[in-house]
Amino acid sequence: MALNFPTSPALNDIHEENGTRWQWNGASWTRIVAAGSQGFQGTAGAQGAAGAQGTAGAQGNAGAQGDTGLTGAQGAAGAQGTAGAQGQTGNTGAQGAAGAQGQTGNTGAQGAAGAQGQIGNTGAQGAAGAQGDPGGAGTTGAQGAAGAQGDTGLTGAQGAAGAQGQTGNTGAQGSPGSTGAQGDTGNTGAQGDTGLTGAQGSPGSTGAQGQTGNTGAQGAAGAQGAAGAQGAPGSGVAAGSNTQIQFNDSGSFAGDAGLTFNATTNTLQLGDQHRLGTGTFTTTQRDALTSVSTGTVIYNTTDSTLQVYNGTSWDQLSNVVVSTGGTKDTTSRSGYTVHTFTSPGTFTISGASVNAEYLIIAGGGGGAGAPGSAGGGGGAGGYRTGTTPLSPGSYPVTVGGGGNGGGPGYVAGDRGSDSVFSTITSTGGGGGAKDNTFNPVSPGGSGGGGSLSAPEGAGNTPPTSPPQGNPGGGGTLTPQCSGGGGGAGGSGGTAGSGNGGPGGAGASSSITGSSVVRASGGGGVSNTAGTSRVPGGGGAGLFGTHSTPDHPGIANTGGGGGGTGGSGAGAFGGNGGSGIVIIAYPG
Repeated sequence: MALNFPTSPALNDIHEENGTRWQWNGASWTRIVAAGSQGFQGTAGAQGAAGAQGTAGAQGNAGAQGDTGLTGAQGAAGAQGTAGAQGQTGNTGAQGAAGAQGQTGNTGAQGAAGAQGQIGNTGAQGAAGAQGDPGGAGTTGAQGAAGAQGDTGLTGAQGAAGAQGQTGNTGAQGSPGSTGAQGDTGNTGAQGDTGLTGAQGSPGSTGAQGQTGNTGAQGAAGAQGAAGAQGAPGSGVAAGSNTQIQFNDSGSFAGDAGLTFNATTNTLQLGDQHRLGTGTFTTTQRDALTSVSTGTVIYNTTDSTLQVYNGTSWDQLSNVVVSTGGTKDTTSRSGYTVHTFTSPGTFTISGASVNAEYLIIAGGGGGAGAPGSAGGGGGAGGYRTGTTPLSPGSYPVTVGGGGNGGGPGYVAGDRGSDSVFSTITSTGGGGGAKDNTFNPVSPGGSGGGGSLSAPEGAGNTPPTSPPQGNPGGGGTLTPQCSGGGGGAGGSGGTAGSGNGGPGGAGASSSITGSSVVRASGGGGVSNTAGTSRVPGGGGAGLFGTHSTPDHPGIANTGGGGGGTGGSGAGAFGGNGGSGIVIIAYPG
């Protein structure tokens, strides 16, 4: 008899005709067979060794869930068999819609548990069969036959526990103690009337307790039973369409069309209105990381930039700055771009704002010439360092030249020229004083050294915070000696004990990636001897007759020129060293 099925059915639609129910699985109508009630659980037979797992068949369409029958009584567990090898894990098919849940039957009585055997080895995980098309949420029907399980090998049945070993024999009983001595027997009375029975002798003392015998040896443990059979694995329920990444959503699987992974192209894709968060670190926390893999991405909260590790250092991914001007260096200091100006120019940035470090040193002052006397050493150029925010744009850079040394004859040294970057100015170093005449240019970034009764120059003029320099050292009239020029790291030395004062100490900076001392003062001199150059570019105080400038401050350090003394009209003070401007920013 022909059946009259509906045309154009939807997935999992139910059709009933002549007392038989059918369900549409997307390709054909499948008969729904009513499930009978659950019988009692028989006694489990012994589990044999598991065979190798076959290749998993395709997953059949899941039938609707029928009413759950009553649970039968639990049978005794069979012996545990040897576990089969684990099959490969199959791919999880797409999850069909679950049928309505039937009523739970009454729980049968619990059978006696079999003794615990050895746990069998877990078989290899097989590949999961392909998932059938999801069924619609129709009337609950009988349970469809499940598709064949993928490569997972069955675990052998649980074996009964081995018998309990025999209890060891009880140790032998200790020997009883000796019986106490028998009391004396009373005298027998005269024959005739029976005399009264004599008093009972006192019982002898109980002998000492014998030692307890040793406990017998423990019986050997019974052999371990074979492991029981492995229960069927539970089914995972994937959510969403193919390629969607699965995640835990309040205890259930969930997928999102905007979060996918294409296994063919190895592509992880975020959709519109989706975002990816990265870990945040300060520069100190980032630099403390160990075993960092190439390609690791973080957000640096110190620099407010996204950064990636290239295997040796961190590159900037966001707020990328393009800069020009001076001599550009990206290797001397890890993670920084450094621009060095030794002459005037323009620093230009584009792309993003930066928080830049700077070192600005003005030109050093010239040393004084004083033939037959003692000229003061030149002061170092002003020394300013710190950080400043820079927006995209162009910034003129001025690099100050060193002041000329005095000479020939009694001539004071000239002040050095200022260096400027953005709105920050470092003042040129003061010139060294000559003989007994006040030198009006002796104040400066660092002051020039005094000579005889001419006073030394003040430092940090005009004042800045922190100070850009220090004062020069004073001279003496008798004996005739001059003071050293002030340096960025300390005041110029004061003349004493017939010796000229040394130049003031310079200051060190690692803005380029290595520590360099710059901006020391020029040395003073006596009318009989000079002084040595100190680290930081300041010139040495020189004694003797000279026809050309010498003992200058070193170029691009801002060091002061050395003072001069001695006989003859041709004595020149040393020229001050030119200044320098250095700018560095992360990236």
